[in-house]
Amino acid sequence: MSSATPYKKIIAVDMDGTLLANNLRLLPLSEEIMSRLSDEGYLVVLASGRPWRSIKPYYERCHCSGPVIAYNGAYTFHPGDPNFPKLDFSFDKEAIKDIYRKSKSYVTSFMCETNTDVYVNRRDDYLAHYFWYDEMKFHVGDIEPLIKENLYTCIFRCTHAHDDELKKLCESYPGIVWRHWTGSFYSELARVGANKGAGLAHIMKQYGIGKEDVIAFGDSNNDAEMLEEAGYPFVPCDSKSEYMKSRFPLTKKGSSNNGVANELIELLGIKL
Repeated sequence: MSSATPYKKIIAVDMDGTLLANNLRLLPLSEEIMSRLSDEGYLVVLASGRPWRSIKPYYERCHCSGPVIAYNGAYTFHPGDPNFPKLDFSFDKEAIKDIYRKSKSYVTSFMCETNTDVYVNRRDDYLAHYFWYDEMKFHVGDIEPLIKENLYTCIFRCTHAHDDELKKLCESYPGIVWRHWTGSFYSELARVGANKGAGLAHIMKQYGIGKEDVIAFGDSNNDAEMLEEAGYPFVPCDSKSEYMKSRFPLTKKGSSNNGVANELIELLGIKL
């Protein structure tokens, strides 16, 4: 670890299904350990498919003070330091409009957003649960003529019968990858090269922190690149992804039982 960094180590943590228990709960022990580590000089990095606005409450509760990896790595930035070099991947707005137009007949929910605007073809309470719309400009209906800027996220809901069709359509555009949410009818787009691992590597480079000083936790396939960057990678033992559980060490307890916090207590010798 570089002597120039103000941090002891990086602790990079996925949120949903990893740090958070059911119903998006940050359990008391998890909050205590994450905030304590932040206060003691560890760089706690929240890494999520969520936008910044729905990461922020947990960032504050965990006493985080450094960069955030949002939109599954499409946007890595430091909310408190405008001089921190942003890592910014976005989708070309014309490609998204085209995908929207061509998938209308079978995609029941279509959502995309910038940092200021949310576009949905219809209200979807499940998505609203994760992508909070407070303080955002919210557009519902035929969104194609409304989109004026490149976008950070694009999410679909459709039956599995159309998976192959949607994948073929989306990946016909250069630099775009389509992927499913684990165990769900929902799927999303990703930019080639944009993932949580790229965000974490960017943060490590900025602070001069090596792999041996990085601990990372993630439960889903889209966390794999992030865990590969860490010297100490972990998957919650209750992860739904057999792929992840076969590749990385497992926590002894699951996400609904403070799995991340308990692993950190043991690994770092934390006294309660």
